[in-house]
Amino acid sequence: MEYENKHGLKRTIRGAVRVAMAIAGGAFGEKYKQPKFIENSAQDSLYRKLTQMVDEGKFEKAENILWERAEKKDLLDLQLAAAVYSYMNEKEDTFIEQSDFSREEIEYGIRCVMNMYGFDA
Repeated sequence: MEYENKHGLKRTIRGAVRVAMAIAGGAFGEKYKQPKFIENSAQDSLYRKLTQMVDEGKFEKAENILWERAEKKDLLDLQLAAAVYSYMNEKEDTFIEQSDFSREEIEYGIRCVMNMYGFDA
């Protein structure tokens, strides 16, 4: 049962990320296109920095930066958040747990960011 719950939650997060990307960039599909923020070198650099933090197990630190940026209500930052949460979601459960984070926190995070932009996820 736990296996089904974790994979169900992973699919739920994937769905929330797809909705966020559709809202922010108009792309809606199983695999979204490269986010527009990648075209902006400053945003791309921040994306790389945040994904490196995730790779180092610093999920919470990366999330705090995403939440700070979301306060500005820039749709590029919503795309950035969706891409980073998607990246987090693809990590193995054991790695997420060893990093003192959880898949539930990933789901909560993407939903909170979307709520900050005025969208109910």
